[in-house]
Amino acid sequence: MHGSVHVIDYVVLVCYLLLMAGIGAYFMRFMRVGADFLKGGNRVEWWVAGMASFMSGFSVWTFTGGAGFAYRQGFIGVFLMFLAVPAFFFGYIFFAQAWRRSRVTTVVEYIRSRFGEGTHKTFSWLTGPSQLMFGSVRLFALSSFMSVALGVPVEYLVVICGLVVLAYTVLGGYWAVCFTDMFQFMFLFPIACVLMVLSLANVGGLSNFVAHAPAGDRGEVRTGAPPGHSELAWDRAEILTP
Repeated sequence: MHGSVHVIDYVVLVCYLLLMAGIGAYFMRFMRVGADFLKGGNRVEWWVAGMASFMSGFSVWTFTGGAGFAYRQGFIGVFLMFLAVPAFFFGYIFFAQAWRRSRVTTVVEYIRSRFGEGTHKTFSWLTGPSQLMFGSVRLFALSSFMSVALGVPVEYLVVICGLVVLAYTVLGGYWAVCFTDMFQFMFLFPIACVLMVLSLANVGGLSNFVAHAPAGDRGEVRTGAPPGHSELAWDRAEILTP
């Protein structure tokens, strides 16, 4: 065992991973055509799809480096986090109806119908590697965080977590992705609320927390980031370092 991690912690983790894979196996029965796999056959409830879109922006950094960044930077840190709210609203107002009317399944399909085959192929070749790297970085960040907590080599966790994500995505398509995100929200949101209450109680309440919080960064280095390096980028680098 690693540190204060007990058998029950490993049992909960294994059950959670099996639940995620099981969701993919369950929704496999709904896969009939490509539209079912890519967009749930347009039958996914709006609140489930919205919750999935919200949760897809979360990562290990959100609850570690992101929280520390907001705490140290003060208002500007919180403001950057809240920018997602007007961004989603802007997308709803200006793009949602037009996207629905286009009757396309994927972004690349829309690009092909709007700009032609050449633009479609160029976009695909340019975004393919970047999306691969983006997914790799997030998987490595998750595995690095779990490695520190569990004492399991990063390489093993990359393989295990990668196979679980691949299993429920390939088996259940968009249905599975939406519902796994929904379950993650159901787990994370109550835990985050409890942690907020416990944390405030530990520091003596909200007023005491505000009184002792850093004044906010004005360009100086406050967390050990080398001179000339962005503190936000340094936070991300810290969480990605095994």
